Amino acid sequence: MHHTRMKYLAYFVLALCVGFHGYLSVFAAPPPNARFDLSPTALFALRFSFLPLSWAAWWFGLRSVIALHEFADKFHTPNPSFAKGFHYIGYGLLALTINLVLGAVLGGMRNVFGLNSVTSQWITVAVNYLYVVFPLIGLSFVFAGARLVTRSQATLRPILSRFRDDLIIALSFSTIVTILYGLLVFTNPHRQVSLDLAIRPTYFISDSLIFFTLVIPSFAVWLVGMLAAFEIDRFAPEALTPKQQLARRRLVNGIWAVIFSSISVQVILALGGARLLSFGLAFILYAVYFVILFLAFAYYLVMRGARGFLEGGGDTGGSFADVTRDGRGVVAVK
Repeated sequence: MHHTRMKYLAYFVLALCVGFHGYLSVFAAPPPNARFDLSPTALFALRFSFLPLSWAAWWFGLRSVIALHEFADKFHTPNPSFAKGFHYIGYGLLALTINLVLGAVLGGMRNVFGLNSVTSQWITVAVNYLYVVFPLIGLSFVFAGARLVTRSQATLRPILSRFRDDLIIALSFSTIVTILYGLLVFTNPHRQVSLDLAIRPTYFISDSLIFFTLVIPSFAVWLVGMLAAFEIDRFAPEALTPKQQLARRRLVNGIWAVIFSSISVQVILALGGARLLSFGLAFILYAVYFVILFLAFAYYLVMRGARGFLEGGGDTGGSFADVTRDGRGVVAVK
C-alpha cells in the first residue's frame, strides 16, 4: 500500500512539473529574435513543438524507476545484495530523471527573467552544474547497483579481472571525449562574458572553475556511465529468462544512449551562443530536435529494459537472484 501511494504521488508531482514547464515554455518572455526575424506565432510554435518529446522522456524515466523498484521488491532471497542492487539502479535512474525535469524547468524560468538579468545568470550557472552533478550521482548509483548484482553472482577474482579490462576501455574513451570537449569549451569566446546583448554567456564563471567543476566532473560522468553499462552487461545470462535477456540488452543500450545524450548536451553548451548562431537557425533546430529526440529514445530504452525485468520473470523474477559462479566461472543455481 505504501508503494502504491508513493507511485501515485510521483505521478502527481510529474504532472505538476509538466504543467509548470508548459506554462513557462508557452508564456515565457521571448528572447531577442531579430537575427532570425521570427514572428511571435512562429516562436510559440517552435517552443511548443519541443514539449511532447521532453515530457515523454520524463515519463519514461519515472516508469523505469518504478519498474526497477517493483522488480527488486519481488525477491525473497537470502542474498540481499541482489535486491539492493536493483534498488540502487532505480535510485540512479531517479536522479537522471530529476535532472531532465529540473533542467527543463529552470531553463524555462531563465527565459522568464530575461536574457541579461542577474537571476538569469545564476540560473545559467545552476543549470550547467545540474547537467553534471545529477548525472554523476545517477550513474554512480547505477554502477554501484550493477556491481552489487554481479558480485552476488560471481566470485571476486573473475570480477576484478573483467573490471580492469572495462576500466581501460572506459578511461580511453572518456579521456578522448573530454579532451575534445575541453577544446570546445575553452575556444568559446562567450564562455564568461558577452559583448553582444543578444547572446547569453555560457558559464559566467572563471576558467579554473570551468575546468575543475565542469570539465573534470563531465569526464567522471562518462567514465562511470560506461562502467555501469559494462557492469549491467555482465549480468549472468544463464539466470535470465528470454524476456529478461532482451530487457538487459535494452537497459544497456539505454544507458549508452544516456551517456551519448549527456555528451551531446555538453557539446551544444560548449559551442556557445555565438558559434551556434553562426551556423544558422536550421542547424540550431536540427541540433535541439536531435538531442531531445535522442533523450526520449534513451529513456524509452531504459524503460523497456526496466519493464522487461519486471514482466519477464513471473512472480518471483525467475532464478536471476539465485545464481552464483564458482572460481572457474561454472554456474550454479541455488
